[in-house]
Amino acid sequence: MFKKKQKQPVGRQRLERTNNVASFSYYNRRSEQLNPAAGRQSVNKEAATSVSRHRKRLSRKRLLVTSGVVIAVLLGLYGTSLTTSPKLVIEDAAHATSVIQNPNDYTAAAQKILASSILNQNKVTVATASIGSSLQRQFPELASARLVLPFFGRTPVLYVEASQPVLLLATPSGSFALDRSGTALATGARLAQLSKLNLPLITDESGIKVTLHKQALSTGNVSFIRNVITQLNAKGLTVNTLTLPAGTSQLSVRISGQPYLIKFNLQSNTAAQQAGTFLALRERLESQGITPGEYVDVRVDGRAYYK
Repeated sequence: MFKKKQKQPVGRQRLERTNNVASFSYYNRRSEQLNPAAGRQSVNKEAATSVSRHRKRLSRKRLLVTSGVVIAVLLGLYGTSLTTSPKLVIEDAAHATSVIQNPNDYTAAAQKILASSILNQNKVTVATASIGSSLQRQFPELASARLVLPFFGRTPVLYVEASQPVLLLATPSGSFALDRSGTALATGARLAQLSKLNLPLITDESGIKVTLHKQALSTGNVSFIRNVITQLNAKGLTVNTLTLPAGTSQLSVRISGQPYLIKFNLQSNTAAQQAGTFLALRERLESQGITPGEYVDVRVDGRAYYK
């Protein structure tokens, strides 16, 4: 009753499928052959897209590198920059309080120097030695002034050390503490703080005009006086008075237990030799039982006179 459907040969089906693919490929190739511009446009569009992406990647990289360089430069500049407000440290503050001025004066002076030049506001270009020297010229009572740069941070540290007082000079206008250079460091109430140092006292009768923070005696004179004291003390002699007489370049010294004074020549730099001449004469006179009643004069090198 029913007719059997005839099956299509398998080989034919495969052939038809193959023919379809071939026809499609042929159609595409044919289409490209008929319209070559369309194929080129497709290729050019893909190439342009690829170039555009590459350019964007390069732009992003350049932006990142540039940003990194700018940030590094800014961090470097910040890390090497200095503030103009240094931290002040007073060295050997035990005796410095009687000698130094108001500490704020030193800080203000350092701030002014640092702010005066942009070069002084960078760790690489700041002239630390020059700043220290400038402060010492401005404040003669300072033995040293050092500006130290921090390894980390931006605040420099200013170390100042006051000169050590070595003599007291009494004048009609007042008493002053002098340092090794002869500069007047302190006067008035501040001298009371130096009493524990037992400094030698020199009485001036020559009319020296003394100004605080200015040189009152020459460095050579201060060295001469201290050398004479050292030589006499080394022989067990105690100096009672030291005087600078009027109208002469003389140092008059009286020692404990003796009625005479000793005359030294301040213009000569032979303090040790003059002291040695006196000590030799004293020893010889004592061996003879002779004691001068007025003076021993050793102002001429190698010679001694007594009365």
